Amino acid sequence: MFTVAILQDASTKDVMQSGKNTVLGSSATAVTELSIHDNITIYPNPAAETISIQMDTKVSFSYEIVDMMGKKIIHGKTEINTPISISSLHNGVYAIQVLCSERSFTKVFCIQK
Repeated sequence: MFTVAILQDASTKDVMQSGKNTVLGSSATAVTELSIHDNITIYPNPAAETISIQMDTKVSFSYEIVDMMGKKIIHGKTEINTPISISSLHNGVYAIQVLCSERSFTKVFCIQK
């Protein structure tokens, strides 16, 4: 199980920073955090039909979208700035894990239709 923390700009509603804690029992065992400085952007956020991923690396990458219970909802492989359809998902908060060049990053995004 994991918990997710979100820092959101109050005026624009953009997700500025997110982090994921892996929890076993009642204590956090690891923290994987992606900050603004990692140069990965999920847009638009909040989203309705599609999201795109922008980052400095110009390679293809794999991704997994999970709900807040950790259930894998969507997965695939795509290119930078290529839209990923999320039209089948309901309003809520989701996490996307990007696997690229032997590194993985997790970002949180919102769906608002």
